[in-house]
Amino acid sequence: VQRELAAGEFNKRVRQCGQAFDELSRHVEGAQCLRDIGAADFEAHRTHLSPVLTRRAAHVVAEVERTFQARQALFAGDYPRLGQLMTATHRSLRDSFEVSSMELDLLVESALEVEGCYGSRLTGAGFGGCTVILAHPSAVAEVASHVRKRYSNEKGWMPDVEVFQGDEGPREVPL
Repeated sequence: VQRELAAGEFNKRVRQCGQAFDELSRHVEGAQCLRDIGAADFEAHRTHLSPVLTRRAAHVVAEVERTFQARQALFAGDYPRLGQLMTATHRSLRDSFEVSSMELDLLVESALEVEGCYGSRLTGAGFGGCTVILAHPSAVAEVASHVRKRYSNEKGWMPDVEVFQGDEGPREVPL
């Protein structure tokens, strides 16, 4: 996907979220931005939104809750739960925010086919790019191999797979 198209579509999503907030904030006192709209308020007032704005806002509202749950799972060392939340995020980005692509979906679904893969999601603004996969250390090689093989078989070229361990800390990675 050309960057100009992706940037334009992403900016469109940002505008749509702003429009959804403008409408919802008329009904939810004290909200300063869309992330301040809780699930109960969203459900109570979603009928004021168009179907497209409903999908965009639904993603943001659910993603805020998933982020808090992911933090809890991470601190608890509950990597299977963290992976479930990552995958739920991907599906929401695909279905509600509509920023995924067939290629990203293939990468995510390929990873999820392997036992020991906890979860996967696109990363960045979407419309192409990269995915992040969370897997048990014993499954990493099999996940990487399966993703490469399935993607190559279906798309005709081998994707790059970089393996990182969470204990290495932040750093710049040349690609």
